[in-house]
Amino acid sequence: MPRTGRPPKWTKEQIAWLCERGKIEPVYYPAKELGMNEATARYYLKSRGIPIIPRRQMWTKEDEQYLIDMVADMTVDEIATALVRTEAAIRTKAHKLGLSVNQTTRRIWTKFEDLFLWRSSEHMSLREAGRHLGRSKMSVWARCQRLGIKSWVQGRRSCKEVAEDLGCHPSYVRRLAKKAGVHLQATKGGGMMNITEDQYEALCAAWFGPVVVRMAA
Repeated sequence: MPRTGRPPKWTKEQIAWLCERGKIEPVYYPAKELGMNEATARYYLKSRGIPIIPRRQMWTKEDEQYLIDMVADMTVDEIATALVRTEAAIRTKAHKLGLSVNQTTRRIWTKFEDLFLWRSSEHMSLREAGRHLGRSKMSVWARCQRLGIKSWVQGRRSCKEVAEDLGCHPSYVRRLAKKAGVHLQATKGGGMMNITEDQYEALCAAWFGPVVVRMAA
């Protein structure tokens, strides 16, 4: 039977976002967010010479440890994004590990919290603000982007700390840095990286892309 109706027209911005996300995670997930057929999404990536990252199946010890460490501080959907898995997979694994995942939805930002961010931005780091509010640094950064807060206390952090803030594996940070044109400087002691606030902003932009607004309440 002939097909009825017209297929949706994808904008250049949507396709560009799809391709950027497809460079760091399986195309299934950004395609799902756009409401795009996975086969169509694969076509866009292949036509632009972007390798297809396969969907992950087996849980590694690193994945399990990440879930154990972050389940109390991150929502299920945040962990799912970080581990490139579905929310159902996160809940199932958490249940098998005997973990509680009661924090299933994002907390609504209050006017008091917004005011706190405005007043503390000149003398407090994002991490410190997150501790005061009981939120992850990733959530604080996203909310500040929504509110237009740009000035924060400068500081340096390690590659591992940035990975924890973004909710991704440390290996992704180096990949993001390469894509964002950020040169990571190693410390004298070895493999840890000295990442400045400006570099951190560039990495966040490369990780979240144009959908950062959807992370805010």
